Amino acid sequence: GTYYLACLVHVVLVYCTVIWVTAGINPLKFLKDSAELWVYTISTCSSVAAIPINIKVAKEKFNVPETISGFTVPLGSQMNYDGSVILYGCLSVRPSVFLSLWEPW
Repeated sequence: GTYYLACLVHVVLVYCTVIWVTAGINPLKFLKDSAELWVYTISTCSSVAAIPINIKVAKEKFNVPETISGFTVPLGSQMNYDGSVILYGCLSVRPSVFLSLWEPW
């Protein structure tokens, strides 16, 4: 639960803010239009497996030319490891907090 909550906070605070500030896209519209991609990526736990869906959503919902999405989506799926970083943080902080409660002082 902690990991998914942290990912949700990350999406809302980082992605939605960046989309709103840099592209002027309404964050709620962005989340609605990209919902198919989010569901597929979360269910497979793989950004690489979601590349075809990502290209389809970019083309159909956001009107990104296939020449651009065909290059940037695979590149981004290999470079963007935000979820892994969040997971490492959850795995290292949560057990240490739990264990510190049992430490006799």
